[in-house]
Amino acid sequence: MTHLFKIISIFFISFNCFTQSNSETIKNSFKTAIINQDISQQKKLSKKIITLYSTNTLFYYQLLLNTTAKNAIIITNGIDDTYPLIALQQTKNINPYTKIISLSLLKNKTYLAYIQSEFSIKLSEDETYNIKQFLKYKAQNVYVSTTVNPKYYKSFSSTLFLNGLTLNKSSSQQINKLNNVWIKIKNIIYKINLSDNEKLLYQNFLPPLLTLYKLNLENQQFDNSSLKKDILELANKVNNTQNNMKQKVKQILIRYDR
Repeated sequence: MTHLFKIISIFFISFNCFTQSNSETIKNSFKTAIINQDISQQKKLSKKIITLYSTNTLFYYQLLLNTTAKNAIIITNGIDDTYPLIALQQTKNINPYTKIISLSLLKNKTYLAYIQSEFSIKLSEDETYNIKQFLKYKAQNVYVSTTVNPKYYKSFSSTLFLNGLTLNKSSSQQINKLNNVWIKIKNIIYKINLSDNEKLLYQNFLPPLLTLYKLNLENQQFDNSSLKKDILELANKVNNTQNNMKQKVKQILIRYDR
């Protein structure tokens, strides 16, 4: 199977902080509820948290949850990569028993102590160390969100497989999983309008689609023309003058087609 670390690295997403406002107050309260494992407060605040994110953003995180195994562990990046997942679990009951672990929140001693106790593993404030520890703990059931900075798993990226919007130790049914992501995104590619922040987020759809394209070429059992068209359309949707994503994707496709 194909490992896509080099491709993933060019699509790394970082979230811009919201300006200080009522939304920040809500998020800070939600953070406290997560750190203290106050589930009732999490459920109450989730109804407010979910309104702070756009429909496009929620579509992304809902798909991430729906394409992850039940009772899994999802390792996420910062708060705006974590809160939508928990809010969707609490308000929509989507994959509710999967545990969301925030690398950012692990820098909080209370949260760190709770997670260590919950999973009986030793963690620290070092992101790479923590990902390794979780993979040792229960490798096949641990998923690393592709929004996580690739530098945190660069040293062992060759052991991970891209199965959609997450990376996992298992390559089982990889093509089917990637194809499922394509089916979901192709239904909205041609009608969505994305904000700048959403463009950053939706760049993460490109690695799984490009991986699927490459695997289909290797298997020589699939007409890639429709997939290629969708990849180029998505690249155009997320393109801006800073990332020049459309040109980067074209170059990758040319390389694959040789």
